[in-house]
Amino acid sequence: MIIIFVPSWRATPDSAERVKVRVLSTDDANMRQFGIVRTGDQGLRIEILEGRFKGVQTDAVNHLMGRLELDKVFVPGDVAFAVVDGDGERVAKANVLDHYRLDTQLWLLLLFCGLLLLFGGWTGARALLSFFFTGLMIWKVLLPGYLSGMDPVLISLGTALALTACI
Repeated sequence: MIIIFVPSWRATPDSAERVKVRVLSTDDANMRQFGIVRTGDQGLRIEILEGRFKGVQTDAVNHLMGRLELDKVFVPGDVAFAVVDGDGERVAKANVLDHYRLDTQLWLLLLFCGLLLLFGGWTGARALLSFFFTGLMIWKVLLPGYLSGMDPVLISLGTALALTACI
């Protein structure tokens, strides 16, 4: 359980926040469509719904790369997930990443846990504990080890050994 308190690796600057935003308007003038593929930029006017810039309206750009599995096109009224970088009291940059799905994903996770406990009983509870510990080891040990340049074979073997011993 000590692993919970290990600090997480951060890929974004301390001034950046991950927040929920609402798309107020879009500008599709710089967006080009070739068949079903879209490229270019989509200008967005967004309102930040949480965090220290809550209520602030700002402009953001949605870069389209021409890859259907990665590109997201927004329409006014969409709720999206964004990274907002602040420069003191004002928004320096906002990058809209994807449609906001965290609420739905949380409900699905809770439904999965509830059904696992309901149908699995004590075995389901042990399985949940195993899932939790495995996710924690991946998040706090394996991925930060890879990103910090540690030997991937050794860090993978050590993680697998710890998981095998605990589960």
